[in-house]
Amino acid sequence: MLSPMIRLFKSQKDLGDGTKVVCSSFEDESQLERIMELVARDLSEPYSIWTYRCFILQYPQFCIVAHIEDEIVGVVVCKVEDHKSKRLNEVLKRGYIGMVAVDKDHRKKGIGSMLVRGAVDKMQVEGIQEVVLEAETTNKAALALYAKQGFVKQKRLNRYYLSGKDAFRLKKRFDVPHHHPGIGGQGMWECPGDASHLK
Repeated sequence: MLSPMIRLFKSQKDLGDGTKVVCSSFEDESQLERIMELVARDLSEPYSIWTYRCFILQYPQFCIVAHIEDEIVGVVVCKVEDHKSKRLNEVLKRGYIGMVAVDKDHRKKGIGSMLVRGAVDKMQVEGIQEVVLEAETTNKAALALYAKQGFVKQKRLNRYYLSGKDAFRLKKRFDVPHHHPGIGGQGMWECPGDASHLK
């Protein structure tokens, strides 16, 4: 169960066929098995239960789950840490998107974009100054998704994955603080609108 002091996230989108996808904050460990199943199917890197616990149970407010009715169909898993910026000569609060997965039967519906946008918005609301992630250099769909969300390529990481594939490190920096009417207390805030503009 989440601490009552953690601000929750909720957003929804009508898929146009009478189906509605709802994205909301991770609730409890009852969701963990399904999240692990989705990630294992979708991503090439193997993760142990301890990796999931490190991300999700330490930073539950930055884990967002997509539902269609009672089924979990997507997830984005993130964490936050201090990062010493050599360029700025200061310590930044850096968000890290570690995992994004969408059930294969529900892809190309904008769910991945909705999850990433939700995570990025949540981090900005919480005062995070930049967000980074890695994506395979050959994953054109993922790279296009992140580019639309404002991420730029920072560097190429040779043989980054266990498979031997290269990755791009992508970064999005918030130059202007994002103020949301829900900030400043506990409870839930909603992404403005129904997120139907996300593709």
